[in-house]
Amino acid sequence: MEISDNKFIKSIPLLLLLTILLLILHNFSFNKTLVIDPTSGISMKVLDDSVLGGASQSKYYIENGRYVLDCTIRISNAWPYCEFDIDVSQRDGNGKIYGLDLSAFDSVSLWIGYENKNNAGIRVHIRNFNSAYATEDNPDSLKYNSIEWFKSDFDYPVTIPMDTFQVASWWIVERNIPLKQMAPEFNDVRSIEIVTGTEIAEGSHRLFLDKIAFHGKYITRAQLYFGILLIWMAAGASYIVSWGLHYRNKIKLYTQRERELESINQLLNNRSQELQEKIIRDPLTGVLNREGLKDLFFSLEESKKTKLPRCCIVMLDIDHFKKVNDVYGHNFGDTILCQFSALIAENIRSSDFLARWGGEEFILVCPLSKIDSIIMLAEKLRRIVEEYQWPKGISVTCSFGVAQLDYNESLEDFIERADKALYQAKSRGRNQVVEAQKYSLDQVLN
Repeated sequence: MEISDNKFIKSIPLLLLLTILLLILHNFSFNKTLVIDPTSGISMKVLDDSVLGGASQSKYYIENGRYVLDCTIRISNAWPYCEFDIDVSQRDGNGKIYGLDLSAFDSVSLWIGYENKNNAGIRVHIRNFNSAYATEDNPDSLKYNSIEWFKSDFDYPVTIPMDTFQVASWWIVERNIPLKQMAPEFNDVRSIEIVTGTEIAEGSHRLFLDKIAFHGKYITRAQLYFGILLIWMAAGASYIVSWGLHYRNKIKLYTQRERELESINQLLNNRSQELQEKIIRDPLTGVLNREGLKDLFFSLEESKKTKLPRCCIVMLDIDHFKKVNDVYGHNFGDTILCQFSALIAENIRSSDFLARWGGEEFILVCPLSKIDSIIMLAEKLRRIVEEYQWPKGISVTCSFGVAQLDYNESLEDFIERADKALYQAKSRGRNQVVEAQKYSLDQVLN
């Protein structure tokens, strides 16, 4: 063993020790916390469904150092609620409004609960501003980064990873948000809404909030790993340079180690492919997710330049799925979603692509297809779903919206036409297939 090899081997324990120390140090330090509580001077107000014509009433006050919301729910509309609305926006010296940048925080803890120990659940909306889709004079345009949990998940405090928040699908549809802006955002948060759960019962409820704390690191885990990687790479590079200068005649040894590096690189590539597969798949159903359709949608843009048969898409939505969750629970609802996606996947063509679009809504992409054949396929799938023997003997039906890509329309318009056809199927009584209205530039402009 040569002198340079001995030096490198002796440095490995030091590098390992340094790596371990950095990991331990990062775990117990470099912490940053943003706290919102009654002493923060943050503007607070309460809202309820009376602003939408409902009959619920709410009021809040500070008692024993905590926010308290007294809520009287009256079931007079489909979505009765009461909420804390915490305004975290500020103004700079020029009067320009800006919000909190929470993008560097990993999790949020909420010291919150019901005094009457009910199972109503709690919703949290972190509302973000982005001039690409929001305006200063319209609070409804702020993005809904949302999450809801129920009694079985109640801790005190409850701690939620920031990456578990999802953008509300109804807001995406209502605001006609393009694909590239559908992901959660926390870089300009204007307000935080604490809302009673979707299963709130009629009557009096008292919701308390002691404080909210956002947790993060001044040095993120990714930055730490990158720094450790640079240290190891620098050590490795130093060794390689030393080895190259002193042992250029040892080509055989160099070749052997090069092969070892190629083997490691191949292993990393294989692992990368495995991770990529996880990224593009819906974790519940195993079918593609929106990320998994990106490359396909890109190829559809290219196909508009050819005279090949155009692509068709089918938007599928399980009818009355909320009732399934309400009656049988969310675990049973997940079982239905898994069986539904498997049933559809078994009965489509090998050239078709099935993806979960959100909630109980799926999308079927059918390249190089004509609209008549895809309408027949959708009708076949509709019958299969209706006649299938579902668990517990429940009846499940599905509505379909079918559209064919026009050479002159964007993918966003293409998907919107199919989505509108789906909503037409819903409004006509569900359990049916509706063909989308033909693309018209005049309609888009109007």
